[in-house]
Amino acid sequence: MADAAGAKDIILGRFFINEKDERGGWVGRDNGPNGYHNWAGNTPIQLLVDDYETDKGQKFDWSNAAMAAAPYQNRDPRLKATILYDGSDWKPRTADVTKRDPSNQIQTGQYEIVNAQGSKVTHFGLDTRKSPVEDWNGSRTGYYMRKFVDPDPAQEDQNTRQRIPWPMLRYTEAVLNYVEACIELGEEAEARTWLNRIRFRAGMPAIAVEETGAALKNRYRNERRIELAYEEHRFFDARRWMIAAETIGRKANIINITGTLKDNKTVTLYKYDPSNYNYKYFVSNIDPGIENRNWDDKMYFTSLHRDEINRNTQLIQNPGY
Repeated sequence: MADAAGAKDIILGRFFINEKDERGGWVGRDNGPNGYHNWAGNTPIQLLVDDYETDKGQKFDWSNAAMAAAPYQNRDPRLKATILYDGSDWKPRTADVTKRDPSNQIQTGQYEIVNAQGSKVTHFGLDTRKSPVEDWNGSRTGYYMRKFVDPDPAQEDQNTRQRIPWPMLRYTEAVLNYVEACIELGEEAEARTWLNRIRFRAGMPAIAVEETGAALKNRYRNERRIELAYEEHRFFDARRWMIAAETIGRKANIINITGTLKDNKTVTLYKYDPSNYNYKYFVSNIDPGIENRNWDDKMYFTSLHRDEINRNTQLIQNPGY
């Protein structure tokens, strides 16, 4: 079940009672890591991960050497709560896998280990598409969805339906809607007050009073993207703001991670550990044969059905159709 704070935030939601036909009870199985025998149905892309600020309220920047060297450290706490990334602590592995990873950490890279003969070999992470557990159902982006997945250690997602409710309207969304209205009306002080309340709850610093106009609007839009991730808002928000060409139209990208052993370090069973490993992170676009995103402005609208136009000759088809 949802924790008390989460349940209090829900104004309208769908609750699951483990009935046979309740598809929503399989969120963990449908979206979890393949190293847990799950299916990786919705995997975050790097663009989303990059939109989480640092815990000081700075924009994440791959050209910043310190940020690029440890991209998951010192970030907005909502990143950890929303996305499983390389090295994330997670639930116990299933009985057939636990010996491979007693530390219960997400493995989405490839790492050096030392085999029984004393030679360095490559260990492909248990949650990759070259996993020794299962290799057909791993993430193609290097990430997994964590939000709305029951973290109960006793919950084996591939076998058990969960009961985490699905929010259709949260109080937080209503607050964000109010913030947007304030911005459009020029009531920026009021907008900042309520936007900061959401940020404070997440453990993030305030947006400065110096941020006004377009800068404040952009901070609000990013805050909405982060806070409401995976709640089915971004599809409509990008169209409502008419920014889809610059957002939805971008090529989806992924993370590639390698861990090489430091000098005089010997590891026979992999575990995320910067004291043993040098980690490198490389961002690239996903193979266009797998996903090739394009945007056409006609998609801001839907087409009028031919039958409707035949019934009413005064109707004019939307542009591009």
